[in-house]
Amino acid sequence: MLFQSLKKASDNIVKNLSKEADKAIDNNLSTMRDLNVEQMEQGLNSDGKQIGLLRSEPYARAKKATGGVAPFGIPDLKLTGDFHAGTFAKKQGQSLQFGSTDSKTGELTSKYGKEIFGLTDKNKTTTTDQILAETLDYVTTQIQMI
Repeated sequence: MLFQSLKKASDNIVKNLSKEADKAIDNNLSTMRDLNVEQMEQGLNSDGKQIGLLRSEPYARAKKATGGVAPFGIPDLKLTGDFHAGTFAKKQGQSLQFGSTDSKTGELTSKYGKEIFGLTDKNKTTTTDQILAETLDYVTTQIQMI
């Protein structure tokens, strides 16, 4: 009887594991989006490098005076806030897509590169750990039901 229960539980776990992992990814899309925006605010792209340089020192001083957290002279891609507000992370097939619905997206990716979207290695690890923890919670719950 115990072996039959174990076999049934393990079959159920295997059958549903991919679906549960997808749920965990869905649960973390807003976190991934927020981490991407946070990186931009710090002046970092998904490679962990500085986004670029601001066009002039007076403009850099004006930007810093607004309270930005990016290092002096480094863009944070925030002027009106619309670009950051429009930033998203979504699943597309078997991959994740980052972008923004803001009209300036094309201009900003042309100027600073498509690497403004996505997560740094540190943020990928943080997110992956959370997704794995949620998936493991499902497995643990299934095992406890035996």
